[in-house]
Amino acid sequence: MDPSVYKSASKIKCPVCNHKFIPAYYHLEKIDYVLENNHHNFKIMKHKTSNGDLKPKNLVRKSWITSCPKCFYILRFAAELGKKRFLNGDSSRFHLKEFKENDKWFNYEFESIKQPVNELATLNKKYLEIVQIKILDALDGLNLFKWGKLYKKWISDLSIDSFKFLIRFCYKFDNYCNELNEWASTQGIEYKIETLNFSDDLKEIMVKIEKLRLDTMNNNHELNKKDEDVLRKAFLKLMFELVYDRLKDLELDQLYLVEFYDDYDREILIKNVEKYIENYIEGNLGLGNELENFMRTLFRKLSLPPPSESQYHYKVKQIIANIFKK
Repeated sequence: MDPSVYKSASKIKCPVCNHKFIPAYYHLEKIDYVLENNHHNFKIMKHKTSNGDLKPKNLVRKSWITSCPKCFYILRFAAELGKKRFLNGDSSRFHLKEFKENDKWFNYEFESIKQPVNELATLNKKYLEIVQIKILDALDGLNLFKWGKLYKKWISDLSIDSFKFLIRFCYKFDNYCNELNEWASTQGIEYKIETLNFSDDLKEIMVKIEKLRLDTMNNNHELNKKDEDVLRKAFLKLMFELVYDRLKDLELDQLYLVEFYDDYDREILIKNVEKYIENYIEGNLGLGNELENFMRTLFRKLSLPPPSESQYHYKVKQIIANIFKK
């Protein structure tokens, strides 16, 4: 997945080594100034100024601080800037923010200044949002909520028994096949299954489900525990392949190659992406006890580490596996 949000981002040029970089962080430094009025025995300023008793025209009260990743030079940028302002007329009452110079009253009006360029944390958030939008666009077309609504009613024993689930599941699958290939709408379900880009395992089990439907309707076959296990397996297998087929084109495994991330940031990014997918699947399909195994298998096939496994350990396992393959 192309991290163009980083490539187009503004960079800081280090004045010492001329290295251009995106700051990994900013530290906000606050400078405390204390104004003085001699009549009230207050100190003029905590820090002396270069022009003696006169206060500067501009006063930096806060600074954005970062450092060059190449030479470690510390850079400061104004974060809160005060501009000296003349107060018309004598001050009616003394205020700590007011001060007197040459028999005239002044104060500082401060304004906040944004970071000179976005730090990595901000860009990371934008990139994550882009990835999430692409995932959402890919999965929304599947209408998983409708599939999940049917499944949740079945496993929760709410108004849908195994026979009703079988009939409605086959009906929805037939409609799905027709939406993909309108020209095949008049063909039998076995022909439709064969024309779809499914694995041989899924094709085989969906043929079994169709035969089970016919046997149940025509021969008064009573669904047993074994039939229900096949039915559950068929549903999960179908949902898995539909989801995987949509996500594989996003090349989520390329998240490993985002050059602007260090290992820690990259691991956080991947975990956030995985959590987003998991929440989407759970919210729409409601797989219950099957969710953990569903997600673990999906992430492995997408070349992403399972949620409970760090990227480092997952990569080590991949390297070892490749060595033994050779």
